[in-house]
Amino acid sequence: MLMSGLRPVVLSSWVSGRIARGTAGVVAGALAVSMVGPVGAHAAGVVPSASVPTVVTSAPDRYSAVVAAMSQGSRVEILSEHTESERVWANPDGSFTVDAYAGPEFVEQPNGAWRDVDTQLVTSADGTSVEPVTAAAGISLANGAVDPAGPAPATAVTVTVPGDRASLAAGAASVASATAGASAPAAVSGSGSSVSVSVGWNGNLPKPTLSDNVATYAGVAPGQNLRIAAKPRGVEAFVDLTSKPAVIPDAGVTVTLPLSTKGLTAASDGHGGYVLRDASGQVVSDAPQAMVWDASVDPASGDPVHTLSLPTTVTTTATGYALGVTVPASFLRDPAVQAWIYKNRFPARVDQANSLERGIDDAPV
Repeated sequence: MLMSGLRPVVLSSWVSGRIARGTAGVVAGALAVSMVGPVGAHAAGVVPSASVPTVVTSAPDRYSAVVAAMSQGSRVEILSEHTESERVWANPDGSFTVDAYAGPEFVEQPNGAWRDVDTQLVTSADGTSVEPVTAAAGISLANGAVDPAGPAPATAVTVTVPGDRASLAAGAASVASATAGASAPAAVSGSGSSVSVSVGWNGNLPKPTLSDNVATYAGVAPGQNLRIAAKPRGVEAFVDLTSKPAVIPDAGVTVTLPLSTKGLTAASDGHGGYVLRDASGQVVSDAPQAMVWDASVDPASGDPVHTLSLPTTVTTTATGYALGVTVPASFLRDPAVQAWIYKNRFPARVDQANSLERGIDDAPV
């Protein structure tokens, strides 16, 4: 480096640092070489190469990041302040920039590195489950399941998150669930163990069709598909009515999803939604009313034309809970809705787990 010449600012900084350590003689010698070296190099027929400074993009702590940013004139990330929803940067002028996100965008790896959230669903190596590539919770979907004998339903998806008090207070218990099967992880809220919720189905589940972050279990009941969408820290469940019900009772058609929890309890919030509470009774996640819509879309906005907000009932069962949404007969008998049913063969959709992740990132689970 000295043979090719140094910029004055770099040289002076290096010299002053060496002098401070009481090695002025070494510095003087190095300085002399740097001044006469290029002459000797040319005399020997050697063409000097330009020294390209290395740009630092990250530093382990705030002090190191500030020094590097000021020295090189570009921002440097402070790795010690990286979280699942924030990145902090030291700027050359001494200020700081925080890149903050509404929900988890990054997942810390065992080696301390961070990986971007990627909710695309893939089949596990052993073929028994379906999982997102990278998520801020343990999310495991069934790659097909047989409805077990007895009261417990088949498990469609289980979401597991840390159960320690700090994590739950931060909203890390955003989960949706359905069956208290023997394989569900044991959990005690506030103990540092995991808590979980599972969404189930009263019947067999075929192998799902995967598309990005959505798994579709087709034909789970006559005229019905079950869809599970993976989110950064939870799931969203949909029941699609693919054909007009053979019988539409005056009381409407009720869609039910089994729900079970470990380390959490579910209850109505008194306003048509429901909440999940930890062992101390603290609400760690909430869901507003369910949404129902048909397949018609407003070409201008891209939103469904016919929508309803409906209350979700929470009923205690032998294996946990049952979430129920009743679609009114008037909606299913509406000629406008029926026209889309007959034309597209893809009518009403019931979003029953509408916002279980609301407490965490204000997005549907």
